[in-house]
Amino acid sequence: LFRGMSQNIKVVVRVRPSQGDRCIECDGASKTLVLPRVRQQYLFDGVCDEKVTQQEVFEVVEPLINTFLDGYNATIFAYGQTGSGKTHTMGSAATSADEHSEEAGILPRVIQQIFPRLAEREQESGSAVEMVVSFLEIYNEELVDLLSDSTAIRVVEDPRTKAIALLGATEERVGSAQEAFAYLEQGSYNRRVASTSMNATSSRSHAIFTLSLVQRGSSETEEAKSSKFHFVDLAGSERAKRTQATGARMREGCNINAGLLALSHVISALTSDHVTHVPYRDSKLTRLLQDSLGGNSSTVMIACVSGSDDDFAETRNTLQYASRARNIKNTPVVNKAGTLEQRNASLLRQNEQLLRQVEMLRSGSAESQLVLDLQAEVAEWKQRCLAEKERANRIVEAQFDAAAEQVVAAGEKFAVVHTPRSGARIKREVAEPAPEVEPSSDAPGAPETTAARRSMLHEMMEGLEPQLDELEASGLDVEHDPRLVELLEQSAAAHQKHSAARSSAACADRDIASYQSMLLGSQQRLTQTEEAASSVA
Repeated sequence: LFRGMSQNIKVVVRVRPSQGDRCIECDGASKTLVLPRVRQQYLFDGVCDEKVTQQEVFEVVEPLINTFLDGYNATIFAYGQTGSGKTHTMGSAATSADEHSEEAGILPRVIQQIFPRLAEREQESGSAVEMVVSFLEIYNEELVDLLSDSTAIRVVEDPRTKAIALLGATEERVGSAQEAFAYLEQGSYNRRVASTSMNATSSRSHAIFTLSLVQRGSSETEEAKSSKFHFVDLAGSERAKRTQATGARMREGCNINAGLLALSHVISALTSDHVTHVPYRDSKLTRLLQDSLGGNSSTVMIACVSGSDDDFAETRNTLQYASRARNIKNTPVVNKAGTLEQRNASLLRQNEQLLRQVEMLRSGSAESQLVLDLQAEVAEWKQRCLAEKERANRIVEAQFDAAAEQVVAAGEKFAVVHTPRSGARIKREVAEPAPEVEPSSDAPGAPETTAARRSMLHEMMEGLEPQLDELEASGLDVEHDPRLVELLEQSAAAHQKHSAARSSAACADRDIASYQSMLLGSQQRLTQTEEAASSVA
């Protein structure tokens, strides 16, 4: 069910028990849901009504366990409005006391099943296995390690396999279900929760619990396999009007909704026939789920909804969201890590590289190899930034030159016609300038639309009007008055300087951000080299 060259994401809907009038009708046999109020019907891969038990929900996703043990990546993530039962379904807040409870969610039941099955396979094949766990949360768009105090966690992409990995995240080795439960309980205790008017224990962050497995063959010719099983408990979408959140709770809700909005954009892009770019980098959440959505993973989405008529709008949005996600295609493959001979050769190459770096560090010639490479890389980026800055400056200068010419032309018209009635006509003509070439959206600080340029000219003319009115009232010959010419020239020059300064400031901000990022990467690479050198020494 969950393996093949290409497969759609499986979507299962679970309806939470509710009181009062109902807004939804379920049919588990036909796997359909109906919203009678709007006469809409949805078809999914599974429908669990209010009477479905936790065990029955687990049985829907149970095939993913063997998929994971066979070397494929797997993901289960729960989505829905706040208070719809996502954490209860996933079991991400379970403790060791819930290990054998009938109310245990998917994650505790997977942990119970996975270790006995892994032991059987290990005994049959004679392979060596290693299981590690990690537990993270995304709180206010920041990655937080729930198993330690580590804050320096970065999302990176393997340039060879394109797989997403986390640098700096704590990974704890586990050999039994009890050890895995201990880390699950520790991370759940550290996860941020708070009370709102819709949920007394509302999750204020997205949580990701990951099991990582490496299986090494007993013979030198047998390839090793590695796989990951992600359990993603998304924070619920919120409406401040209903949660009555204020202060920190409102800021948390805004960040939660921003991450879910980015996720919806990714889903829309993956299911569109016309979109070629998928915005995975718009949020930490979508970046972490890149393999699970349209990548190398067997994925099941559990959409949790409320059947209450009060929650109709949120329920309808969740069903539409889940219906689109069902069209996403993934391509799961076995993650092979090479034979024993290949792994040994790779380790030997890495060891040789470290030894060379140690010798370079000891002899003081490391700068010629490492530092100079980094300096060349920084110089290349600097040249690119400068080229982009010059291009943006040329675009902005051209735009404001055209604006200054229009202001001067308007001033010349005013100098020829003296009457207030004609002056009003001139102001109308200036308010509707001739069409210009649209500026590039890449130019920082440049007006992006004709309406924006028109507004800019309005502001410039409003600054000129009092002084022009003074000239007209004085009875001077404004047609040849040098004060008017000087005034217009000063105005155009001032706006041009302002534009150049604003453009330079924007480019400088981008340069600083790029240089800081490259400097951080350089420092981390040098730190890793020094640590490796010290360990080898």
